[in-house]
Amino acid sequence: MIINFAIENFRSINERVELSFEPVKYKTEKHLEDIYIYKSKSGIEVLKLAIIYGPNASGKTNILRALDFLKRFILKPPSSKTDVIDLKPFKFTQDKKNTVFEIEFLHDDIKYSYFIELNEKEVIKEEIYSFKPKKYLVLKRYKESNDIKIKYGSKIKLSKHAKEIILYRTLPNKSVISSFSEVNIKIPEIESIIKWFNSYLMPTIYPKTDLTNFALDKYGDSEVNKDIVLKALKRADFNISDIKIDKEEREIDVEEIKFILDFLKQIDSSLRDISSEKLRNKGKEIKIKRFEFEHIINGKRYYLEYEDESAGTQRFFQLAVVLALLIENNLIFPIDEIESSLHPDLIEFFLDLFLFNTKSIASQLILTTHYRELLMNDTIRRDIVWFTDKMENSSTELYSLTDFKSSEFRNTNSIYNFYKTGKLGAKPFLGSYRLKEIKIGKKK
Repeated sequence: MIINFAIENFRSINERVELSFEPVKYKTEKHLEDIYIYKSKSGIEVLKLAIIYGPNASGKTNILRALDFLKRFILKPPSSKTDVIDLKPFKFTQDKKNTVFEIEFLHDDIKYSYFIELNEKEVIKEEIYSFKPKKYLVLKRYKESNDIKIKYGSKIKLSKHAKEIILYRTLPNKSVISSFSEVNIKIPEIESIIKWFNSYLMPTIYPKTDLTNFALDKYGDSEVNKDIVLKALKRADFNISDIKIDKEEREIDVEEIKFILDFLKQIDSSLRDISSEKLRNKGKEIKIKRFEFEHIINGKRYYLEYEDESAGTQRFFQLAVVLALLIENNLIFPIDEIESSLHPDLIEFFLDLFLFNTKSIASQLILTTHYRELLMNDTIRRDIVWFTDKMENSSTELYSLTDFKSSEFRNTNSIYNFYKTGKLGAKPFLGSYRLKEIKIGKKK
């Protein structure tokens, strides 16, 4: 689980912003602690949900993109030291500074801290700390006279030869964590960090992310609890009583794939030894799964193929699979614009299903949304509500509802009304709707 995540100089983010999942110790925030807060065996408390509001182009999505970048940079590092890091720093400034990410997270009830400073050419600094139970240094990577140096903490036992191998594998434009994943040198703390990024922090689900294949594969291969998915669909009033899966063998269209393969061979020489005959033999082995949703109407069963269901039904099925994974695994799913293709009531229902069915489970949701009516819900805690706003230089400001003083926002005030009327900021400032009044240029 993420405890804190800080970002500086990334996309629309210029100055440091920090998203925190540490619960606020207010008496008024004690309601529903058992469903909102995960408590580790060591006593660390972490919120399971964060909801980020803000106008378009204010940087909500870039918070999630920063997580995606960090995951990708660690797990899929550059292969050559000449590769440029696809960083995308803040553009609207003359100041040249490095990008910084700092993340604290909980894995197997142990807290870790990871810091990295980098630019588009190289990593400047990395620091890794573990808390077991007290804070200690795992390693520190830095530059000295243009050379890469790696210092290990006193608890980390490595031979001189192992240290030399890691140093040799650590390219200037590559995380030191990536170097460990490529060699057979074991440090438990590093292995845990790699596992967390690889297996527990999921890629962001964007509005245009098609989860169809992901969801159908997970469901069809029984990688999720089918009972949870079906119960969620039934209780969401889609009139779906069952999901039928048929497997049929079908030979792929070899000629079509041969055309694509001929094109790919021009790009990747390793594909040149694949023949049409191999494709034809492989094609006969492919099994196509056919999904049908069962509907009972007036006591009779009817079946609709997945593709014939509404966009909302398909999206909720996909999220029901995500929900089943969250309930039975310690996962983190960032979702951008959760309201995409969903009725507002389904958004609240999905969040309630998550919160009430993940008690004592270290799962987490990070959401962005424009659905402000969610703030009318009495069960919403103030410390899960965040806002992004656009500053004068077009950079992103990130702040929490709990940042407001009691004189500005009282516990008895309506979050919804204050946000709707602009008292909490994070709203677009719209001009006149009379376009003829707007002078864009001189008329010729």
